[in-house]
Amino acid sequence: AEYMGWQKSLLEDADYTAFYCNCFNVPLKEGCSDATFKRVINSTLFPLIDVYRPTSLVIQCGGDSLAGDPNKTFQLSPMGSLLPCIQKLLSNSIALDNRILLLGGGGYNFAETSKFWLLVTREAIKHNQQKFSPEVLLNPSASEDIPDSCEYFSEYGPDFVLYNNPPTNASSMSLVIRQDYNTEYYIQNIINLTNMNIQLFTKIFT
Repeated sequence: AEYMGWQKSLLEDADYTAFYCNCFNVPLKEGCSDATFKRVINSTLFPLIDVYRPTSLVIQCGGDSLAGDPNKTFQLSPMGSLLPCIQKLLSNSIALDNRILLLGGGGYNFAETSKFWLLVTREAIKHNQQKFSPEVLLNPSASEDIPDSCEYFSEYGPDFVLYNNPPTNASSMSLVIRQDYNTEYYIQNIINLTNMNIQLFTKIFT
């Protein structure tokens, strides 16, 4: 087992400051809602970015956190939390002049995941229109309807539109609002740990 290039058995001999504060995990609990996700991201990720000022960002846009996913772990929606966070990251990236890479990921409600990734792609193009040739620029008046020429058109029913909240396609009809197990105490503890991490990073590296 290795961590940041060090053998685990040699961690006690390593220069601890070489990787201290450089890894921060936020394990959210089952049932995470849009409100919880936005609050945690805004209170942890963006303050960390402001302090670390990374030269590049890699963002995995997995669709298995969507409310209609059969894994039923989180209950997030593109417009309610995921897309606003990505929009803010893209804006932040431009402000910090850093590179950003958007990746796909899991997602087992294929209709909802494909629509989510289309929305993410659209936002990426919006924030970088000057880098694209005219033929790929977005038409602001483009229809939100799924074109009936789509090979899997029937999967997007019954509404056949790009976005619904909550999702209404056939594989999401059993969707129910579940309890968010991220309590106020748990969320505040995550935020406090983030602030502690930032203070430690500032103390060691500045």
